[in-house]
Amino acid sequence: MGSNSKTYEKDGKFYDRTTSILDAWVEPWRLEWLTEVGRVAANKKSRAALALGKRVDTLVQVEIEKGKFNLAKADSKEVASCMAGWKLWKEREAKGIISIQQTSYCDETMTAGTYDLEEGDAITDVKTSSQISPKHWLQVAWYNHISLLNKPYIAILRLDKFWSNYEYVRKPMNQGYCEIFKGILNAYRYFNHQGELE
Repeated sequence: MGSNSKTYEKDGKFYDRTTSILDAWVEPWRLEWLTEVGRVAANKKSRAALALGKRVDTLVQVEIEKGKFNLAKADSKEVASCMAGWKLWKEREAKGIISIQQTSYCDETMTAGTYDLEEGDAITDVKTSSQISPKHWLQVAWYNHISLLNKPYIAILRLDKFWSNYEYVRKPMNQGYCEIFKGILNAYRYFNHQGELE
């Protein structure tokens, strides 16, 4: 299986990444933030946030697979804070993790995505952002849809990078999220094909 930053490849077919589709639509609050801080500063902060998220994902995966994780000397205070939040969540609220980091493919829409956690009754995405965004619900609902697991709940686990804590929100799965995602997918494909309809 190969992939690039915007697609996954499987059996010679290319699937648009769920996150690439959602990232193409900029939320109004983010546009205000971009205008306020400027593109150069925003790109620098976005790269740092992406690196933080990737490192935390790696440590969470190691901890689930091996039962423990070790912070490296190079790990920031933000990474340590997120992982402290992870440990607290596992002690207080984890509902039995069944699988982690599973990629699902949908031939109907030619989309794919990798969910973070499958719990007993939910697909859960782990975030290190400063807040839970409406886009996060579209993402995790689409993962639930294309995984064919049909969990009754979707959840976001936000690990706080400053306060060694977490925010865990669960919602009943609602196909309305998937309908919104399909609308964004149609717009994404339209604009990526320079206004040509497929």
